[in-house]
Amino acid sequence: MKLVLSLILVISTIFVVLQFSNVVNGLSLKRREVGSDDWINVADSMDGLTLTYKTIANKLDFLQFRVDRDDESRILNDMYINVTSIKAARFGIFFNNFIPANSTTDNRGRAGYCPIWFASCGAETPYFSLYSNNSYTSDLTFTVTVRDEIKLCDF
Repeated sequence: MKLVLSLILVISTIFVVLQFSNVVNGLSLKRREVGSDDWINVADSMDGLTLTYKTIANKLDFLQFRVDRDDESRILNDMYINVTSIKAARFGIFFNNFIPANSTTDNRGRAGYCPIWFASCGAETPYFSLYSNNSYTSDLTFTVTVRDEIKLCDF
């Protein structure tokens, strides 16, 4: 019986290690409360191209998120961040410097759909802020999609 339990433990450990080794290029989503200096990792990509995160935002929340990658010598070309809510237009989203991130092709009034390109090698990771209209609590889904990676720098 001990041998069977030991074997199950070894197989489980190998499976977990293999799962973590599949993380490509360290693409992750981090979150912080506005005013805080602490970024908390909330989602990781297993393929380096997509990740999804779901949360509930309260009426007075003002949150910031950032997309990180471990390999700064690569540019994440054609990266899209889509934030959707069950109830449309209850949250606003702004990328870096508070530039609105509303898509002209998204007529649902959802809370942001915007492409981002990393402009230079080792460039600071872009962040985006999400604020409510102080009237509703809402379920939110974040989807980050990278269509391409380009190797530009040799650090």
